[in-house]
Amino acid sequence: MNKLTRCLRSLFEDRFGRVEFASWEWTVMRLGMLPLIWLATWHTFDVRLIDIPDVIDSKQPNGLAGLMDFSWLVNDTATWIVAGVMALLLVLFAFGKWMLVATGGLLLIHSAVGSIFASPAGTHHATQIVGFVLLGQFVWFVWQTWRIGSKRTDERVWSEAKGAVFFSQQMIAAAYLVSAISKWVNSGGGWFPGWRWIQQLPNIAVQFEKNHMQKYYDELIMPAAAVNRGMIDFVIEHPFWAKLLIAPAFYLELLAFLVLLNRRISAVVGLGLIAMHIIIGRIMH
Repeated sequence: MNKLTRCLRSLFEDRFGRVEFASWEWTVMRLGMLPLIWLATWHTFDVRLIDIPDVIDSKQPNGLAGLMDFSWLVNDTATWIVAGVMALLLVLFAFGKWMLVATGGLLLIHSAVGSIFASPAGTHHATQIVGFVLLGQFVWFVWQTWRIGSKRTDERVWSEAKGAVFFSQQMIAAAYLVSAISKWVNSGGGWFPGWRWIQQLPNIAVQFEKNHMQKYYDELIMPAAAVNRGMIDFVIEHPFWAKLLIAPAFYLELLAFLVLLNRRISAVVGLGLIAMHIIIGRIMH
């Protein structure tokens, strides 16, 4: 029992903003982000398929497209030039050079291209966290550049890795927290977070069915009765167990801010979120 108690206490040890990261860890993280940034922007690893929609709906623009004209970007030549610039910025990002320019440029391109994909008024959020992380890192490098230029001293010495990772974690936690709060509010609110959302969970079978039939409506090919079909039947036949199994995902999102405490809780919550997405991917294709 004492070992279990010490283990639980170690999970919630307060190291907020004081977790150190070695330079090699920061390098591994940057390299791991490279394919995510590229795929989240262009949605393909095949350079021959790089393309963006030819039409931007000016009446229902989303993101940066509502602030400036990006019609020039839909030209094939312009698209390829921007993609080439992004590839160069990713090289800088990989080597950790000119990070203010690299993160700022990647954020701008990712946001501009994503804005075109999401207009008219798109609500798809699959690549949102990548943009959030780029924003967090850009803000960190802006502050670091100002700090170095002004020769500002601080009792807490913030290394590049420590600052960039901490700012990234804050943005990731914010994205999940917003997701949980939106579920809480849109399901009817209530004083206890997520309670009404959990009560409505059996209705998720309808969404599963939509995903199951999506391939048919896109390609007129009837999808195989795989994990998705089985989950639909399970939710309909066992609504109580469906609530019990799916509800923890809500609280995993709501408590995502705990990743800021220390390495241990960050690893636990992080692995939980990865597992959640793997399960969602299997069920919803």
